[in-house]
Amino acid sequence: VLDPTYENGIWWQQWRPRQLTTHHRAVDGTDFRSLPYPDATFDAIAFDPPYVCPGGRKTSTVKPMHERYGMNEGGHDDPMFSTPAELQQIINDGLTEMVRLVKPRQTKNRGGIIVVKCQNYIWSGALWEGAELTRDHARALGCDVVDRLEFLTTPGPQPTVNPDGSPRRQVHARRNLSTLFVFRAPKTRAAQSVLDLGGAA
Repeated sequence: VLDPTYENGIWWQQWRPRQLTTHHRAVDGTDFRSLPYPDATFDAIAFDPPYVCPGGRKTSTVKPMHERYGMNEGGHDDPMFSTPAELQQIINDGLTEMVRLVKPRQTKNRGGIIVVKCQNYIWSGALWEGAELTRDHARALGCDVVDRLEFLTTPGPQPTVNPDGSPRRQVHARRNLSTLFVFRAPKTRAAQSVLDLGGAA
């Protein structure tokens, strides 16, 4: 099993594979979009990239998440992205690399598995459908959706005040969940070739 976004190791607190290869950007400087392994190295991959783009520096509530990923060095947001579209491209590129590294599907129910964490969220007053965009990219790569799990966080409506005590007005439904997709790897790398030629976004 490969975990290219190990960070605090939260995924493995209750159970840990006997053979687990991990990377942590802040520790070893790796980039999950380009890892030093041959094609089809791993049976399964657990991919948990940063999946929420920060808003204004004073109002962002995802700072702790970015710190976990080594993406807030020196107190500044990661220069790799500043919009949801830029972050989504990084997620897509990472997922493309995961498809390269996982073993191909053998049958409908056997072969490489990739689990990916993602989320829909509000950015600049509009809904960004990160979960669906991530799913669509996986399908473009030739993956099948095996399952979809929703992880609920704090229940209830939005808080009535901001962290600084100022009043808060709820405009959108609260996004108090994240999504974990379970994908089955494609049989071949044909979809990868299409993407390399610019045939899909």
